[in-house]
Amino acid sequence: MKKKNNLFLVIISIAIIVVVFLTVAVVGKSIFNTARERPVRCISNGHECGDCTDNDNDGLTDYKVNKKGVVTGDPDCTSLTDDTESEETPCSPECYDNSDCGTNGYIGEPYCKEDGNLYKDYETSFCYNPGECIASCNSQINSSLLEECEGSCSSGHCINDSEPDTNETGPDTNNTEPDTNETGPDTNITGGILQFKSGFEADTYVLDDDIKGIDNSGLPGANNWDNLSGYLPWVLYGDAYFEGGTMYISTDPFNSTNKVLDLHTFQDAGGYARSQWELEQVHNWYVEGEPNLFEQQFYTFRILIPERIDTLYSTEERAGWYMIWESHAWDFEPTRHGIYLVKLAGSDRWGFRVVQQSSINSEYLYENTQYYYDVDVPIGEWFTMDIFFKYHESDGQFYAAIQRYGGERQVIANLTGQTKYGTKLHDQMMFKLYHHSDYLNRSQALGLDGIHQYYDNFEIWSDYPPNYQ
Repeated sequence: MKKKNNLFLVIISIAIIVVVFLTVAVVGKSIFNTARERPVRCISNGHECGDCTDNDNDGLTDYKVNKKGVVTGDPDCTSLTDDTESEETPCSPECYDNSDCGTNGYIGEPYCKEDGNLYKDYETSFCYNPGECIASCNSQINSSLLEECEGSCSSGHCINDSEPDTNETGPDTNNTEPDTNETGPDTNITGGILQFKSGFEADTYVLDDDIKGIDNSGLPGANNWDNLSGYLPWVLYGDAYFEGGTMYISTDPFNSTNKVLDLHTFQDAGGYARSQWELEQVHNWYVEGEPNLFEQQFYTFRILIPERIDTLYSTEERAGWYMIWESHAWDFEPTRHGIYLVKLAGSDRWGFRVVQQSSINSEYLYENTQYYYDVDVPIGEWFTMDIFFKYHESDGQFYAAIQRYGGERQVIANLTGQTKYGTKLHDQMMFKLYHHSDYLNRSQALGLDGIHQYYDNFEIWSDYPPNYQ
């Protein structure tokens, strides 16, 4: 009897072992297959019903790509449980790239604009969410510069005459602040080369927090946002950075036919908020004993600071800090060069504050701050900003000037001498909206959507442009 019991126990034990083994094998295979298939079969589309999971428990993943690369899953993507996903009935995306949506090109007749130049409309077709179930075609029409008229423009034609251009004059000589006009730009410089130009028109767009595409509204050869490192060998890439902000291509608030870059802040990120785009330096090009690749650059762009910030503070109040441009080197040397907007208590005027700052362990080695209250910040209107930055141990320069439409150029910074204090520069922050959260708190109390700042007609030159005065 005892032998029979022992035999019975042995049989039961073997059965249990077999069952456990098979269970582990099946579960293990399932886990392996899931881990193996998920990276290649499931691609989230960013919508709640496209999160690569079976939300409605019907055995089908809500959004995926099959082995042949065909998009399958939920074709309308309306909710987590609409139960329309199917591997057997894949959706048919409207487009896979921009070429599926039509041919880009000029339309209509040439016409003159208020700047005295000749323009023509350019229609660009886009494929949004290419290859996805929710893909769709759209198009936009932008005003494209055809010709810069040497004289005037009338009835869709340039009329060249002998009248000289009197709109641009030398630096503002009425500025009484120190170091503003003592050593203006070298008017003998003729070697500046245009390296990049974009008005954010045509095929430019924002994708994954970066500016991309080609601006076909200008001359080819220096208009590709995806080839910045080709035009500028010291640049690794253009990089966006947000803390409570974002950016996108939007319509000019004053001209519905013009596209511009829109920086937007809308959320407190710990006492401040920022939306910025910068030229990220090549991180691995510094070699001991070898020269810096970055030496100098001239930037020019149009900028619009809406009237909103002017409505947030009364005459009696001092405005919170607000930064619009920066050359930054904290990772490699404790230095920054920046331009701020300032409104003091007891005043309705906004002025510029220019800072060169170096610190180690939060102790300032120096802070060269200059205030330019005699140069008003043009709030609520487009104006041009020019910046020249030369990076050097002794012969550096930080120059900045603004020019209102039809007005004279006014210098707001001309600091010379040492601008290099370490091994290399880190970032050049061309488009920068960086401010105290007090601006957001006040705007939101009024039911507004935060702070906006707009940019247009961006150019990068190797030096001061020819005949710049």
